[in-house]
Amino acid sequence: MFSDTHYSAPKMLAPLMLAAFAGHVQADFRVMPYVQNPSPTAMTIMWFSDDAKVGTLSVAGIGSYLSTPVIAADLAYHANEIENHFQGTDPGAPYLHRVRVEDLQPGSHYSYQVYQDGETFQAAFRTAPEYHQAVRFIVYADSETEPESTGKTRRWSQPYGDWDRQYHVDQTEGYHQNLKVMQSRHPDFIAIAGDLVESGNEQRDWDEFWYHNAGSYGTLAS
Repeated sequence: MFSDTHYSAPKMLAPLMLAAFAGHVQADFRVMPYVQNPSPTAMTIMWFSDDAKVGTLSVAGIGSYLSTPVIAADLAYHANEIENHFQGTDPGAPYLHRVRVEDLQPGSHYSYQVYQDGETFQAAFRTAPEYHQAVRFIVYADSETEPESTGKTRRWSQPYGDWDRQYHVDQTEGYHQNLKVMQSRHPDFIAIAGDLVESGNEQRDWDEFWYHNAGSYGTLAS
């Protein structure tokens, strides 16, 4: 879960309150909705869109909220990325949507829907428990996502031996399977120490991270 005040190339994830379920990935979202900054009585929901159209967040039993889109200029693609990977056509920087939902109950599940430019995404979150309650959490590091790792496996050493074999899966599939295991454990939050991506100055590497966590590969962060 990224900081609620900084939306570019973060170095560390804050605690992530996991979704109970998630809807289908929709093309009009640059990044699917995901949850941030949990407290016993509040939660922040964020997402990115390709244009500046206002989105609507509806939380069951609580109410509806309109977003205020803000251009995320720090997430623009580098000129080399545009030339080499987008045939010279700049996809443009996305728009950030951030909504803080308050007056919630501690340790409670809430279903929510986000409507953005004709598309709908739905998921659920759980608020933080009251203080002094037990929690289950997962901490990991070095996801180091990058598109170039797809389809390429790494050399894998024998125990106390030579590097004469290749690992069974590539980084993309390996990270995907690790996230599935994490989700199956139903933790209350997840923290990532870094490195989140391979090259922090390449936006495509950040896109790859979000494809796994709030996109077409998976929606664990939602």
